Amino acid sequence: MMSVTAYAETETEVTGSTTYSDAPSISRDKEYVTLVAERAQDQWYKFTTPATKGYCYLQSKNISVPAHTTTSYANLYVYVCNAYGEAYITDRLTRADYGGSDWHYAVGSLEPSTTYYVRINAGEYGTYPGYMKFKLSYKKDKYANELSGATAVALNKVNTSTLDAYEDEDWFKFTTGDSTKYELYGKNVDITTH
Repeated sequence: MMSVTAYAETETEVTGSTTYSDAPSISRDKEYVTLVAERAQDQWYKFTTPATKGYCYLQSKNISVPAHTTTSYANLYVYVCNAYGEAYITDRLTRADYGGSDWHYAVGSLEPSTTYYVRINAGEYGTYPGYMKFKLSYKKDKYANELSGATAVALNKVNTSTLDAYEDEDWFKFTTGDSTKYELYGKNVDITTH
C-alpha cells in the first residue's frame, strides 16, 4: 500500500513496500522523501525505463538517519535492481553523510522499456526512524557503445560527442580518401577530470 502526501513543492513523501511484488510506482525526475522506520527493513519502488537505451542516474541523500559511531559503516543502502534482486546500481550512505546537503550519485546502463526496482535497505548500524531522499533520472545514450553501431563522420570537419556517463563509450567511423596520412585531434570541452 502506498501512502503519498505533499512534502514540499518539488518533493513527495512515499512509503515503499516490503516486497517487490507490491512496490508502488515512482516517476523519473522527481524527488521523493521516505521514512526509514526500522533496522534491516527493505523498501521497494518500481519504475519503467524509456524506450531508448540510456543511463539511469540514482541520487540519494541521508536527511536524518543517525548511524553507528564508525563513519565508514553504511546505514542506508540504495539499489536499482531487477525482480530477482540482482543489483545494477548500488550506493551506500554512511554516518558521514548524515544531515548532509550533498547528493550521492550512482549511475548504470539499463535495458529500455524494462521494469526495474529501487530497493532501499536500512542497514544494521543505523538508529531509526529517520528520513532520506532519492531521485531517478534517465539520460539517453546518444551514440553506440560498440564498433558495430559506430556513427559515420565526415573528414575535415569538427565532430562533437557527449559522454553520457562515466562508463559510456562512443564509437565513430570514417571512410578514407586518397590520402595515406590522417590526423585525429581531440579536445575536452567540459568534462570534469579526476
